[in-house]
Amino acid sequence: ATYTPPHLRIEEPDVHDYARDLVVRHLDRMVEDRVGIPTLTFITSNAVGWHKDDDPHVERLQNLCQMLRELAAERNVQLASISLAALHEMADRSFPAALNLDDIE
Repeated sequence: ATYTPPHLRIEEPDVHDYARDLVVRHLDRMVEDRVGIPTLTFITSNAVGWHKDDDPHVERLQNLCQMLRELAAERNVQLASISLAALHEMADRSFPAALNLDDIE
């Protein structure tokens, strides 16, 4: 298993305090670096009670989603939920001349 620092997990109680600044920094870096398919990835655990309305994690997730919608509107970008597999397929279509690792000896 890999380790994710607690402050980068969306179930942390104070995540909303710094999430916007962290997301803005990453978005700005992706623009500066001319990233072909800019993405934001959020780490969590399936042990959290995401399906329970009274779980405090649900409110944190709703707040995070609202912040992302606001940032998207400010920057005139579209939000899209996507699986990692679908993202790979999109990247393969966007960059057809990408290096094929099978061709490397």
